[in-house]
Amino acid sequence: MDPTRFRAHFPVTERLLFLNHASETPMSTPIRQRITEYFDAAALDPDAAPFFQAITRVPALLSQLLGGSPDEYALMPNTATGINTVALGLDWKPGDNVVIPAEEYPAMSYPWLNLRRQGVEVRVVPLEKNLRVDPDRIASYVDDRTRVVAVSAVEYLSGFRNDLPRISQIAHARGALFVVDAIQAAGALPIHVDADGIDVLAAGGYKWLTGPVGTGFAYFSRSTWEQIRPVLPGAFSSVEGVADAAGRFTLQPNAMRYMTGCLPFQLHWGWTAGLELLLEAGIENTAAQIRLLTDRLIAGLQVKGITIATPVGRKSERSGIISFTLGSAAANEALVKRLHEQQIIISYRGERCRVSPHFYNTEADIDRLLEAL
Repeated sequence: MDPTRFRAHFPVTERLLFLNHASETPMSTPIRQRITEYFDAAALDPDAAPFFQAITRVPALLSQLLGGSPDEYALMPNTATGINTVALGLDWKPGDNVVIPAEEYPAMSYPWLNLRRQGVEVRVVPLEKNLRVDPDRIASYVDDRTRVVAVSAVEYLSGFRNDLPRISQIAHARGALFVVDAIQAAGALPIHVDADGIDVLAAGGYKWLTGPVGTGFAYFSRSTWEQIRPVLPGAFSSVEGVADAAGRFTLQPNAMRYMTGCLPFQLHWGWTAGLELLLEAGIENTAAQIRLLTDRLIAGLQVKGITIATPVGRKSERSGIISFTLGSAAANEALVKRLHEQQIIISYRGERCRVSPHFYNTEADIDRLLEAL
């Protein structure tokens, strides 16, 4: 893939060397233009704005990117809303348990920890010394009272990529749901909800999926619809919708049952342009470009004798995130600040330096970062 073909769509490249997509992708020109189209329509006639087109178009594009069918996707404002829908929508009994890895992002961990007051046990699986999540260790925490096994497709601090099919098998062998936070993987790596055995997949749109903050989705496999009840029902949740003065409240025969009321549809409509751009690039091509860049970064860090925290020994466990350390939190924080002053944007996470290039970044970008270290 020629990244320069897509580079012109991201104005940030004219001013900064941006390598921080695990935090937020800068807005692309196609997304900004489509949001403007929405506002232009709404300025003349709000009813003419493409809000319903956003509701239908985003799921259609996501299903092309991630698998499943469009009717298994619901628009959400962020990852946490999707995860909380599962946590609050299941019929829990005291003594039930949830299994999650340690050091998960709050959007993934807090919804489960919040269930402790209902007598639900949250079993936290320690990471290995090299920050790997060991599926066999997860299996040792799962039993017949496990209702959910939940992991991030890619761990946000380390960049470790979980073996989703293997963990799915562990969960399903005990009759548990497999719930995945995909925010650090969707748009950067191949994920397929069917092949990976995922029951619920949730993500915000503003990282690798290139959308604005306020966009997101949750995929609910058809098999979960009778297990997970809607917890924030609104007009879009029912067949009758706004015409339900009699209060019949017939749930939608699809994942829209999990949607609430109005969302920032102008942002979701804009996001369709970003999803189309990713589909044009192709997820396999995008993953290959990110792999090329992270391989180059890994080699450069090793030449410089800089300690890489991300488990990189197995290529199947690599993602778009590379975390490294200069030996102390203070040194790492100072480096990130110095690079920012040079218009090179990476992030300081977990007391380490975190680099996350995307499909429009080039090898020259990585070389410039290495020269600046």
